[in-house]
Amino acid sequence: MRLIAGGDSFVWGSELKDHKHGGPNGHSLSTFAALLAANHGLEYRCVAIPGSGNDSIARQIITACSESSDIVVLASWTWSARYEFRFMHDDKWETISARQYEMCDKLKLPHSDFIKHFFQSVGFSDYWETYNSLREILRLQDYLKLRKIPYFFTISDNWFEKAHSIKHQDVEIKALYSEIDWNRWYFFPPSTNDSKTTDPRGFFQWAAEEGYELAPQAHPREKAHIDAAQMMSDRFLTAINERS
Repeated sequence: MRLIAGGDSFVWGSELKDHKHGGPNGHSLSTFAALLAANHGLEYRCVAIPGSGNDSIARQIITACSESSDIVVLASWTWSARYEFRFMHDDKWETISARQYEMCDKLKLPHSDFIKHFFQSVGFSDYWETYNSLREILRLQDYLKLRKIPYFFTISDNWFEKAHSIKHQDVEIKALYSEIDWNRWYFFPPSTNDSKTTDPRGFFQWAAEEGYELAPQAHPREKAHIDAAQMMSDRFLTAINERS
């Protein structure tokens, strides 16, 4: 059986010692996803891409699943202010982010006019961030359930507190939120320190706030991944043995 793992740079393993490069087969085997696969005797295929948005994560996993059999899936969802588009001029998928918006003029990015217009008009909307990400999560969940593919979800940074507040006010957000099967998720424990995140946390929040060593571009080092895999292990094993 093979584990297909999708996510952003934390699943790819950017800045870990065995991380080779950002292209095909350049991923690390020291991430929590790779360690979970190794610890439970699974083959491992990483389809994460550094900088991915949640729409890209869903797309990459669905594509990989369509090409495979005898699989389980791990998806680590990312920040909601990242959006994927397929631009006409080169027929390639590209993710744009709030960080790119901030650096548009300085870096002279491709599509800079579109990036600025999109974020000023849509991308910085808490509502749209939340709706778009919940929709992608639900899309992948239902794809996997329909095909009876066991799966396990976690997250880099828990933006769901934003979703909690919006769903009490908006019937459309609530409709998506209520359809997500939260039993297949792992959130890292909340902090008991009021100056940190006191809601259940994502991997990056947990690692940064608990004082794990971070690389120069703020990716957690190997120790955080080792401990995360150990913390996730029982819940991961339960999830992948459940049948939809």
